[in-house]
Amino acid sequence: MCSLIIKKMIKSILILKVCLTISLFSFGQNDYINYHLKSFQARKLAYEQKLDSALVFYKQAFELVDYIHIKNLKAANKIAKKLKDKPFYKITSDKIKSFNNQSNFNNNYRKIIDSIAVEDQIVRSNKYYQAQQVYYKYMKDSLSNKTIDEFVQSQKLMTEWFHVDSMNIEKLLSLITKYGFPSEKNIGKEGYRKAFIVLLHFDTDQDNSILKPIIDKALFNGDIAPDDYAWIIDRRLTWCQGKDPYYYHMPFGLDKLTEVEIKNINERRKKIGLRKLYEGVEITKDDMSIAIKELY
Repeated sequence: MCSLIIKKMIKSILILKVCLTISLFSFGQNDYINYHLKSFQARKLAYEQKLDSALVFYKQAFELVDYIHIKNLKAANKIAKKLKDKPFYKITSDKIKSFNNQSNFNNNYRKIIDSIAVEDQIVRSNKYYQAQQVYYKYMKDSLSNKTIDEFVQSQKLMTEWFHVDSMNIEKLLSLITKYGFPSEKNIGKEGYRKAFIVLLHFDTDQDNSILKPIIDKALFNGDIAPDDYAWIIDRRLTWCQGKDPYYYHMPFGLDKLTEVEIKNINERRKKIGLRKLYEGVEITKDDMSIAIKELY
């Protein structure tokens, strides 16, 4: 009897150990925050021509996730070739080949995204931007004559713009519910970029109450890049609410930050897998604005 109980206990412990191992492995396979941080360090080391160390960081990064983005794959593949690391070169080459296989994507989803992206850009042509300037000039002046043709025509174009954006985001949110987030893994790199731009333009969601739960999940699943996540958050805060950026991906007031503020911002950026402020970028400033150019 005692022997039977001990055997059952041993069996239970073994099952528990297996379950814990699977749990830990699953977590390790989806640590996209550290994956992004390590990938950035790899790019930094490669920029400094420290290729051996860069490849080490890429290998560490790739072990953390179940999907590796094409930008990182190609960068690591190039270094592996230079260093004649044949096993890793083959692994990355095979993954790149798999990425280029169109059958791995949801092509129907991507085609719909393509059509939405076309509509998004049509209402952002020069004609509409000129109408936007006229429209807001009149709207800001409470005493302006809003019956003259100049304002009426601009209002007509702006109404069309608002309607297209509203319809686009409604379609995209419905698609996300049906097919999942329009990630690189789901619809390819170009499809992801197009979908992201549409999400970025969802300015009627001024406090991101609709979008934030979606992009929070996407961030930790590796479906949205940390830079893009930060861009959406900062755009709503600055353009829609008139507040300071949270991550300073949009560099409003970047040159006026204190050391304490920089430290706090960097802590926030690290939590989403984003590089530190001023790191890996070239910053230029004139009387009107600050521009940031990514170096690596």
